[in-house]
Amino acid sequence: MKILFKNFSLYLLATLILTLLIVPITSFSNLIWLNSMNMPIGTKIVFEVLLSDFINLGAILFLILMIPVGLSLIISRYTSRLPVISDFARYFIISALTMWLVLIGTVELLYETEVIAGNRTGIGTFLHVIAWGLSGGIFYKLRYKMFA
Repeated sequence: MKILFKNFSLYLLATLILTLLIVPITSFSNLIWLNSMNMPIGTKIVFEVLLSDFINLGAILFLILMIPVGLSLIISRYTSRLPVISDFARYFIISALTMWLVLIGTVELLYETEVIAGNRTGIGTFLHVIAWGLSGGIFYKLRYKMFA
């Protein structure tokens, strides 16, 4: 029971870390777009948008991301027989690929609608993929290195 609780807690932590990394990417993507439309963006607006997105978007993203994060961690765990790469790299790569598939899938399933604003640009997509990879890598480090 203790191991199950520890794994579930780390899974929730990995999802929270991912959410905390993704929300600012989306916020800054929106702010850059607003700036390109000649809307003045000051420090106050940046903080208001970040706070608002963490409160409003963060909870929704956390709940939505629980399923794909869980799947990526399960896949990473059961592909441990791939001796070609390190375990950290495996968790990072599989998590990053899952994010990439989620970003592509949401666009395709929702008739070319970019639900996650940071996905509108190549750099935003890249940052989302790296964020998910880091989340998977952090899960691995916590689960298999620190708490082994």
